[in-house]
Amino acid sequence: MICKICLADDPKYFVGTICRRCIHLHYGVIDKDHDYLIGDKSEYRLSFEMNKYQIDIAHKIVKYIEKQDVFLEAVCGAGKTEMCYELLKDTVEKKKRIAWAIPRRQVVLELKERIQSNFRDLKVVAVCEGFTDDVYGDIVICTTHQLYRYHQYFDVLIVDEPDAFPFNNDPLLLGLMKSSVKGNVLFMSATKDDALISKLNNPKHLIMPLRPNLKPLPIPELKRSYLSIFHEYAKISQEKLLIFVPTIQLARKLSQYLRIPCVTSKSEDKESLIESFHKKTKGILITTTILERGVTFKDCYVWVFEAHHPIFDVSSLTQICGRVLRGSSTKGACIFFSTQKCKEVERCIENLKQTNILAQSVLNPKI
Repeated sequence: MICKICLADDPKYFVGTICRRCIHLHYGVIDKDHDYLIGDKSEYRLSFEMNKYQIDIAHKIVKYIEKQDVFLEAVCGAGKTEMCYELLKDTVEKKKRIAWAIPRRQVVLELKERIQSNFRDLKVVAVCEGFTDDVYGDIVICTTHQLYRYHQYFDVLIVDEPDAFPFNNDPLLLGLMKSSVKGNVLFMSATKDDALISKLNNPKHLIMPLRPNLKPLPIPELKRSYLSIFHEYAKISQEKLLIFVPTIQLARKLSQYLRIPCVTSKSEDKESLIESFHKKTKGILITTTILERGVTFKDCYVWVFEAHHPIFDVSSLTQICGRVLRGSSTKGACIFFSTQKCKEVERCIENLKQTNILAQSVLNPKI
């Protein structure tokens, strides 16, 4: 027996024909035959001009998604959101249903506003905790949890950062994702997850190793002693510094001891703290992995304390490095403080170096 909602097939989940793994979600499943009319105008406006490498990827996505799933491996800050706009436009013009699924609620709300400002003639809806009154639109932006509502509903689905918590390694969310789409899926991440790819339907692998500025990715510096902290801080005491720590407990302790604000998933005022840090030209903010993705701080330096901690895997460390030299930033650097030898740290650094080598081969192909 297989559950049609979450695709569970283990007998332990079933009581008769009822699936216990997703029974708490059944009440919200929408009518897949709902007659929402897709908009007629799908033109989009960008505040910048994409380069030829981004345009090439955008066209390849549209080309390949017709026949198969696609996995886009794009470095942090590559402009993957904008590279998907042609897919959004093409899907809407064909009167097909499309959604963009992301693991975290805050990123859903931010992306909704961003896409709505570019597709002004379309209805873009955010569907996440606190925003479930209206779940129909030309473009649906939702958390991966909310895909349970849309059984066999979408013709095209974009899954952003499938290697992030809570989607990563969650068979329930993977099942909900697969059962929500009738057509093909575009997966996007800065890191290639072989375990995830093995569960997909032979996706076409596209790689974007370049940022719009075509400059090499910053390679983190590895420090084995915490005694070097004082020396390193003296160099950037007048700059903006984001300090990542592995646990909420450590974030709070450092915040109290150093009298520096911290942002965690438990912070009640996290939006105001993040906005305040955005506006500053100098200062320090302590954070957990909650800020490893979906945020851009101009001219920001990044440190990772206890980079060897299990919470920091290759994907997480890569995303953290990606906070540096984003957008119009002209300065910034990343340091990993790790007193222990760690394969995840070594793999992250090596992967970034290899990506820069690949980027150079794209920029300067052999004749």
